[in-house]
Amino acid sequence: MFGIGLTELIVVFVLALLIFGPRKLPEVGRTVGKWASDLRHAFQDISDELQDTLKVEMPDEEMGSLEKHLPKEKTGEPGRRDQAGKQPDADP
Repeated sequence: MFGIGLTELIVVFVLALLIFGPRKLPEVGRTVGKWASDLRHAFQDISDELQDTLKVEMPDEEMGSLEKHLPKEKTGEPGRRDQAGKQPDADP
């Protein structure tokens, strides 16, 4: 999950039980869960908005014109490799 194992989760639960007590623990859990959900939705909204903005600012036609100005690779096709796993030279 977040690099937290079962032992760490049990320790956190026991500490929360000692700090908040058995009566308040369910309420605290709901509150923390709601905050986590709201935070996750906020980050998703920001991510979606950034992606939409980048798509509007950089249409496909502009991307094509930018690719013309990028330097060409000397090793041929970027994904092509020979049997030894090396990229073949462009000039034979």
